[in-house]
Amino acid sequence: MPIVPLPFSREEIDTSIVDRFEKIVSTYPKSLAIKTARDKFTFLDLNQRVNQLAFKILELGEKADNTVAIFLSHNEFPIIAMMSILKAGKAFVPLNSSSPDERIKKILRSSRSEMVITDNRFIKRLSKLGLKNGKKIINMDLLSDELPDNNPGIQTNPEDLVAIIYTSGSTGVPKGVMHVQKTIMHNTWVQTDSLKIDPNDRHTLIPHLSYVAGSTDILRTLLNGASLFPIDFLDVGLNGIGRTIQNEKITIYHSVPTIFRRLIEEEAGGQDYSSVRIIHLGGEPVYAGDVRLIRKYFSKDCILLNNLGSTEVPTYRRHIVSQETKVEQGNLPVGNPVSDKKVTIVGGNGEELKPGEVGEIVIESKYMSWGYFNDPERSSKSYRPLPTANLAGRFFSGDIGMIDEQGVMKFLGRKDYQVKIFGNRVELGEVEANMLSIDGVHQAVALVKQIAGEYILMGYIVPSKGKILTIEEIRQEMLKKLPSFMVPKQFLIMESFPYTQTNKIDRESFPSPTPSKALEIHESELPRNQMEEKLTQIWQETLGIPQIGIRA
Repeated sequence: MPIVPLPFSREEIDTSIVDRFEKIVSTYPKSLAIKTARDKFTFLDLNQRVNQLAFKILELGEKADNTVAIFLSHNEFPIIAMMSILKAGKAFVPLNSSSPDERIKKILRSSRSEMVITDNRFIKRLSKLGLKNGKKIINMDLLSDELPDNNPGIQTNPEDLVAIIYTSGSTGVPKGVMHVQKTIMHNTWVQTDSLKIDPNDRHTLIPHLSYVAGSTDILRTLLNGASLFPIDFLDVGLNGIGRTIQNEKITIYHSVPTIFRRLIEEEAGGQDYSSVRIIHLGGEPVYAGDVRLIRKYFSKDCILLNNLGSTEVPTYRRHIVSQETKVEQGNLPVGNPVSDKKVTIVGGNGEELKPGEVGEIVIESKYMSWGYFNDPERSSKSYRPLPTANLAGRFFSGDIGMIDEQGVMKFLGRKDYQVKIFGNRVELGEVEANMLSIDGVHQAVALVKQIAGEYILMGYIVPSKGKILTIEEIRQEMLKKLPSFMVPKQFLIMESFPYTQTNKIDRESFPSPTPSKALEIHESELPRNQMEEKLTQIWQETLGIPQIGIRA
């Protein structure tokens, strides 16, 4: 018999994460909260364990210790740690164990975290980092069952700092993005509204807590009384994800598109995914091919959620694709705005652009992060102005996009994905989308590489299984849709792409171009700018031939 949902009202945005969680615990004490390969917890079990750790934090922590770092395996422990830190009235700082030691040291210094919650797996590594096993380190594997398990009752405010999530900085120093309580609660309310999450849902947890997607998945699940299933992809691989979806009757799946595509490619034939009602893909562009996979391998009622957000501003655009949604080739739009977040496209001087024009994405809202921790200089460059308790902030994202006449937005990549080839601006995302629209192309990446002092546009392709592609076929297909200066000079067909430890495509690790004539599209044969493009079009029409080189 379905469990009756506890409404998540807009008014709760101005309450606390802990208040909502404790309300859920009292409403659904015996419902399943978390299940891992080694253990499972009802909401009552979870709350008691969270309370015990919260009392340990309060016992060891001084008032000045406002941040507590989390350095744990990807299982139930980070969830317990995050909630216990919030119950202790402090802010959590998640560390990713796959990060190099030097980055972890920088984050600990930057965040001023004097306390770290860890486990047996990482206690020795912490010691090597110069942190001795003393009163400021809590080993969850050794946590006493004798600690109090009642609610601590610490009162918090909507503007209290609750999380510092670190993201890469261009100078090599990580940036600590500060999130206050009302921002997190607003995002959870938005997610609840978008996905209609209720206590009957069973949600994967694949993203690490060190990414904003991790805390988003945890809170939108637990604060609605649903069940959470942490999956350590590095331990169990694609097969482990597929088994969990099938055996645990998962209803909401969330990952980056790369993991989803690999999962379907390797596991779909032998698994039953009929329980899944929502597939949420984010963190990378989503393409029409992903929709085809969903329509082929999932139930007719399964929908795709493609949304756009960042560490600084969680979800500010969303696009929902059902079986009936018409989908064009290339990358999917990121859709329409969410409540309380205004999105504009601006030009190089900060002027608002017209529909259809490409520029930087700027978000205005009361519900965004409050800048970079202890870094006013960086904050002032991206937040103009910074948000306050009563003032909406404006965040200049560094992302490129376009909003059409219907108000639907397309994400076109980062500013640094915009390059100039022979004086022409090229959007690498557009090049990739066109490669992916070619029949038989499974994955595609466009990059600018340097050879003999010259910057050239490269296309990297992984064919679909059983497909044989030729460079000439790819080139001719692209020339039908793009000006020739946007067609890669060289193509490289690969068996697979390199990936980062977080299973995103690793753009830094692609091979450099070679002078191979078999792969090269000679620069001397193709127009290099818009003037030469126009001249070749005139001669093609005059001579009645489909293609002509500038030196033909």
